[in-house]
Amino acid sequence: TETNTLNIEGSKFWEQEKLKEFKLDGFKYNHLLGKNLDSSTLEKWLDKMPEFKPQPYKQLAKVLRNMGHQKEANDVMIEYNEQLRKKDFVTFDRLFISVFKWIYGKTSGYGYKPMKVFWTMLIVWFLCSLFYWKASSVAVFAPSNPLIFQHKDYKVKIADEGTAIGDFFNSKDYKCEDEKLECNNWINSKLLDEEYTTFNPFWYSLDVILPIVDLQVEKDWGQYVSSNNGTLNDFTRWLMWFEILFGWIYSLILVAILSGLAKNEKD
Repeated sequence: TETNTLNIEGSKFWEQEKLKEFKLDGFKYNHLLGKNLDSSTLEKWLDKMPEFKPQPYKQLAKVLRNMGHQKEANDVMIEYNEQLRKKDFVTFDRLFISVFKWIYGKTSGYGYKPMKVFWTMLIVWFLCSLFYWKASSVAVFAPSNPLIFQHKDYKVKIADEGTAIGDFFNSKDYKCEDEKLECNNWINSKLLDEEYTTFNPFWYSLDVILPIVDLQVEKDWGQYVSSNNGTLNDFTRWLMWFEILFGWIYSLILVAILSGLAKNEKD
């Protein structure tokens, strides 16, 4: 069946209980008439199909896009991919793929909401930065250049057992107020040469979460590896590993979206 214009004016007509099913598979149209073209109303209209068929979703998205309703078209295609995922969820052999599709849908709207990926990465970067900021104040971070530790003038002595979890908010015990006294926190030491990179938690977190960009902060600073397990040093290192993996995964998703590889719609 094919028509030039489909009139959906008066959504109450389409929502009548006696109209329980619409057989829309194969139905083609080029334009929609009606004041209410929001995606939620249109998706309810598609829900009246007796079973899921791809063509009505793609047909509706194509018409909406040609009419200039980009957001509504994207919402329809997100619902289309969600219906495909639910079909995969039924079969056990594709359950694993369905779980990844669910994560992909929640984080990026199946490629139709790239800004959602950006804002998620921004939130993770900021929260990790705050954690690194507090961890650096309690002697978790130290210079990674081995020449630093061979310099006898640097009177910095970090406890071998590392920083206890309970010291996370106890930064007052890790201050270096007197340059002549031995310091217990490399971040607060005033004896390091000025040319050595200054630790900044926000730049450090950005260096970790971006897989390609090298800001030199992660290279020059790292977590002090303690002799005990379950310390704040270990937790910080696990968080850094998580942020690295998160950054790689989300960066690849963002690149795929921007390059057009992540979208399944074909006009």
